[in-house]
Amino acid sequence: MKLFKSIAIVIAMLMAISTVSFNQVVEVDAAAMKLNYSKKNLQVKKSFTLKVKNAKKKKIKWSSSKKKIAKVSKKGKVKGLKEGKAIITAKIGKKKLKCTVTVMTKAHYKAVKAAKNWVKNNKGLSRNQLMNLLVGADKLSKANAKYAIDHSGINWNKNAAEFAEEYIKDNTDEVDDSSRDVLKEYLTVNGFTSSEADYAVKHAKIDWKKEAVKSAKFFLKYNAPYGASRKDVEEELAKAHYTKDEIQYAINNCGIDWYGRALSYAKKSLSDNSNTGRLTLKEDMEMEYFDAVDINRVLAQGINWKEAALNFAKYYITENDYADKNELRSQLKANDYTTAEIEYAVTNCSEEWKGLAYRSAKDYLIEDSSYTKEDLIGMIKDENRGFTDAEISAGVEMALSELQA
Repeated sequence: MKLFKSIAIVIAMLMAISTVSFNQVVEVDAAAMKLNYSKKNLQVKKSFTLKVKNAKKKKIKWSSSKKKIAKVSKKGKVKGLKEGKAIITAKIGKKKLKCTVTVMTKAHYKAVKAAKNWVKNNKGLSRNQLMNLLVGADKLSKANAKYAIDHSGINWNKNAAEFAEEYIKDNTDEVDDSSRDVLKEYLTVNGFTSSEADYAVKHAKIDWKKEAVKSAKFFLKYNAPYGASRKDVEEELAKAHYTKDEIQYAINNCGIDWYGRALSYAKKSLSDNSNTGRLTLKEDMEMEYFDAVDINRVLAQGINWKEAALNFAKYYITENDYADKNELRSQLKANDYTTAEIEYAVTNCSEEWKGLAYRSAKDYLIEDSSYTKEDLIGMIKDENRGFTDAEISAGVEMALSELQA
């Protein structure tokens, strides 16, 4: 009984193996059948022969989808009759194999052959470059050259990507802006379609972080306003469709001393506007999008605020004939100067205060030239403008000397 069961199992296994092997052989044979050409360019009045590989003497039925363009014999010989496309079909049992035949005039055939040769031997040719080569080097008419470009089966996406890689490779730091937008524009100008340009930007082997650095340097060198900030660069690169990671990489690696740039802006702002204080400067720098870290460092370490307060004081006195020290102190305090800075400014404007005392004394003398030195000193003291006795005395003496002269 056990022997019978063993024999039955062995027979079943053999049958299963033979069935699988038979099916695999059939599938391999069927898959192995193919034409020697899947597509073919053919000159009018010229012929070529299609063959089915691995047909193993099976009956083949040949047919043409457009007999007026290309005909096929019972033996698979295809002849071009007039320009156009036809599909030649080989039917083997239920299986159909197809070859697309493009029939061309002699001139078109020659042009296509030349175009394929140029593309084969020159990486990343654009349509414009290929047109120039066909017309210039091969002496083809523009019409035939255009036909060749349109009918050569060139993978323009691949060419666009290669063209993009060469363009990026040729660009140098701080000289050329090579952003995605600039690259796309350059590709379309050279004859690639918008979709081909998009493909190139997405698939070309380009280090966009490196290109973001180049674009940042280009902007900072040629287009940025004085003291451009991180935010300026960020906005410029965002407009060129760099990613956040690429932008941050560019900001960190474009060789800019961001603190130094913020400090330069601050010093120029204080130089151009003497009535600027901490608060105003901070607001200005924030409006210019300087980084908070750089602003705080500039305000804490970069500026001689005593001298800035002194400049503010001198500007205030120059613009106000009736300025007084207490009002100046209020103005400086409102601009966030410290008590020490304020007193430094007030104290070191002695010559300006003497000038104001002089102008006040002069005004009194214009009213009545008989006023004595003591009269003038007393009247100026009564104005309560905070002048010291020495400043008042010096101003009065200048006014009286001028009157006597």
